[in-house]
Amino acid sequence: PQGDPAALAAALQTALSLSTERRAELARAAQEHVRGHFSLAQSNQQLLALYHRLAGR
Repeated sequence: PQGDPAALAAALQTALSLSTERRAELARAAQEHVRGHFSLAQSNQQLLALYHRLAGR
């Protein structure tokens, strides 16, 4: 949870205790998620739309 340093420390300790293989699995899954849900073109389009909205266009 945000603002909970003890929870952050516990999560980091858990992550550091994982095997190399498990960390690699999680990294691959995270990369697949990002590739499947985000793109540079989409991010650029959203940012441009925000700029237009803020500029009143």
